[in-house]
Parts: sequence; structure tokens; C-alpha cells
Amino acid sequence: MVRSQSSVGLRHRDHSVTGNTLKSMNSGLAEYFFGTGLDQKLTFQRFLTFQRQLQREILSIEVVDKKITLNYSYFHGAVWS
Repeated sequence: MVRSQSSVGLRHRDHSVTGNTLKSMNSGLAEYFFGTGLDQKLTFQRFLTFQRQLQREILSIEVVDKKITLNYSYFHGAVWS
């Protein structure tokens, strides 16, 4: 509420003071969801598919990281407590 009633709040809301210098460029995520012209609709199913793929990729990265950590510890004699 306070942000919408002050000039500082309005500038923050409009991202003019948040370090976003690429105002005229569309993000890749926005283009992925809404098309290059940002004129397509995002369906719930498409969003769920994206979310599942993202979760799978994040989990695979975490598993690889954990394996690397365990292998490093094994070969360097670290003791897990």
C-alpha cells in the first residue's frame, strides 16, 4: 500500500530503480511461455509441463553434485560425521 502512494514506491514497482537496464528486451522465459510476440496464452498444462521438466533438471543437477562430493570425500579420506 505504501509503495503505491509514494514516488519511490512507484519507481520500484515499475523497476526503474531495481537495476533492470534491459527494459526493451523480452526475457527468454517470457518468450517461451507467451511466444516471440508475447501474444500467445499460457495454458495450465504447458506451465505444469515446464515445472516438471525444471524440477527434473534441478534434481539431476543436485544428484550429480552429491555424487561428485561423495566421490571426492571417498578418495580424499574425509570422514562423515
